[in-house]
Amino acid sequence: MTSNAASFVNRMTIALMSAIAASVLIGNVVVTNNNNNLTLGHMAIAQTQLYSSAHSHVPGLFYYPQDPFHSLFPISNIEMSKFLDKAGDAMSRSGSFAQPYLQILSTAMTADGNCDMCLFIRYMPGPIGKAGVAYTPVQTLELTGAKRIVFFAKGELGGENIAFVAIGKPSNTPPVSPNIFTNLNFAVISKNVTLTNDWRRYQLSLNGIDFKGVTDQFGFIVSKVRTQSQVPSSNNLYPLDDANANHIVFFLKGVTIDNMPAINPLPTVQLSSTNTTRKS
Repeated sequence: MTSNAASFVNRMTIALMSAIAASVLIGNVVVTNNNNNLTLGHMAIAQTQLYSSAHSHVPGLFYYPQDPFHSLFPISNIEMSKFLDKAGDAMSRSGSFAQPYLQILSTAMTADGNCDMCLFIRYMPGPIGKAGVAYTPVQTLELTGAKRIVFFAKGELGGENIAFVAIGKPSNTPPVSPNIFTNLNFAVISKNVTLTNDWRRYQLSLNGIDFKGVTDQFGFIVSKVRTQSQVPSSNNLYPLDDANANHIVFFLKGVTIDNMPAINPLPTVQLSSTNTTRKS
C-alpha cells in the first residue's frame, strides 16, 4: 500500500471512530441529563415539524398567527392576533389618532390581577354607536372538524352589551343587522350578551358550518347601550380601570376553537339563506 493510500485509510478510520464516539456521547448525555437535553430535543423536533408537517400547532400552547399550519385542535388565544378587521366606530377617530373610539390593550390587567393574558377593550361611543372587531390570521386556518368556540369575558361595571361573531367570509352583499361589517358575512352571530362584572365562560356552536374560504374566525360587536349601570360602592376592594359609566369597558381572553361539542352555546341570530355559510 502506498503512503498516500495508507494516509487516506487512516483519515477515514479516524473520522468513522469520531462519528461513533459522538453518537454514543450524545446518547449518554440525553439519558443522563433528561432535564436539559430532552427539552432541547423536543424543541428541535418542533422546529423540524414546522417545515415537514402540516400540523405544527401543539395543543395547549399559544396560537401564533405567523405559523401557517393550524389544523390541529385546539387553536388557542385567537384574540391575540395582531391582524384585525374593523367596522363602525372602530374605524372612526375621535379627532385624535391617539384617542380612537375603540381601544384594545393586550397588556392591561384587572386591578385584582385576575386577567392573565387578556384584552382590555374600551369603547368610547362615537357617531355610529357600535364598533366591531374581527380577528384574522396571516393565512386562512384549516378548520374542518371544528365544533365550537370557547372564550371568557367580563364587564368592568356590568351591563355591557356585546354580540359575538364567528366564521367570517368576504362578502359584497349588504350586512344584515346586527352585523355592521360591510365587507364580511358571518355564519354565527350571537344575540346580545349582557356581561356581568365577573368572568363568565361562553361558547358558540359551529355545527354545520362550511369552513371553506373563512378569513375571520372570531370577533365582537360592542354597543353603546348599557343594560344597567352598576356604580361600585366606596368600599370596593379594587380600583376600576375605567369607572366612567359612559364608556363601555370589558375584558376578553382564552378564545379557543376545538372539536368538542358546544355545551349550552349562546343563542344566535337567525340569518337568511343568502347570508349564511352553513351547509345545506
